[in-house]
Amino acid sequence: MNSFLNEWGALIARVFLSALFIVGGAGMAMNFGGTAGFLGSLTPVPGVVMAALAILFKLGGGLALLVGWKAREAAWALIAFTLATILLAHMNWSDQNQMTQALKNLAIIGGLLMVVIHGVGSKVLGSKSGAM
Repeated sequence: MNSFLNEWGALIARVFLSALFIVGGAGMAMNFGGTAGFLGSLTPVPGVVMAALAILFKLGGGLALLVGWKAREAAWALIAFTLATILLAHMNWSDQNQMTQALKNLAIIGGLLMVVIHGVGSKVLGSKSGAM
């Protein structure tokens, strides 16, 4: 079991982490109007700008993380995005659901920090030579 995790664990972790951002970004893109309306209600920045940025971070960062391309940089970008999400949308800790969402996002940041610290591992999608 240990040798399997040593060889494949980082890739499996990246697939799981990236799925959250890729699926979420795709959902935002498919409901751009609703996303823009919701995000526009959170800040003085126009909702279409916030929605475009959120989709860019989620899809771009998620895909880069998935394939292992500039994964440390992608992880830092997703950390910043996830922290902003906590601050903009989940700071009402008197609401149990919002506290749970904020804590979930902190756990995601923990996983992303592991990518920053340890890199992508030996398995990189789309590469015959292994780690980038």
